[in-house]
Amino acid sequence: MAQSGRKPVTVSFYLREIGAILISALAVVVFLALLSYVPAEIAAGSPASQFSNVVGSAGAAVAVALFWPFGAVAFAIPFGMLYFSVVLIRLRDPEVDWRIVGRKTAGVLLGLIALATLATLFEVGWISLHLSSGGVIGQVIVDNLITLINHVGLYLGSIVLFMIALQLTWRFSWLTALEKIGHAVVLALGWLAIACRMGLQFARSGVRSILSKFKTARANRALTTKKPTYQDQVSPTLIPKI
Repeated sequence: MAQSGRKPVTVSFYLREIGAILISALAVVVFLALLSYVPAEIAAGSPASQFSNVVGSAGAAVAVALFWPFGAVAFAIPFGMLYFSVVLIRLRDPEVDWRIVGRKTAGVLLGLIALATLATLFEVGWISLHLSSGGVIGQVIVDNLITLINHVGLYLGSIVLFMIALQLTWRFSWLTALEKIGHAVVLALGWLAIACRMGLQFARSGVRSILSKFKTARANRALTTKKPTYQDQVSPTLIPKI
């Protein structure tokens, strides 16, 4: 029998699978803690038994620890943890390439910094925080660079930094991505043109059938409403033959 090219499952794979399950559960807990965070309870120094956070006082502390540096961008952290758990499950190589791990970690950190800066610039106000929407990181970057490169430079720099972070995390080429997006757009426009052409043909055929039915009905009505002539009223037998 031919041997399959798939690598055998090792003990490390089961350990990674257990780790992925734990990280996924922790991501759900962190998301619930962030979602049910009430800043007024921390500011008022409420007792641990009076926290309305779903995860309790520990959840409130986790929310403060994440909201303080990153602001509203902290909601992206649980989804990053879920992505990391999926990566752990898909890895079957017992040897870990720490260069890849470092590259992905750097990409995630750069992405969080870029998003925190953008959140501070756009002032995302859908969550009540004592700091800016981008947390301490976004506020420090904006305060130190706003006089140097102004808002336009910060917008462009944050977007470029976020694009670099995506490229480091998922290791893809933007040229290839743009080529695929352009191909998809051209294909979609082609299908849209075909659909519009078919719709126009259907509409034309429908209009033609309606017009033909209207003409037929008009002709039938003209025949039924036609006044009889003298020859139609007089029987042929009563007309004298010459």
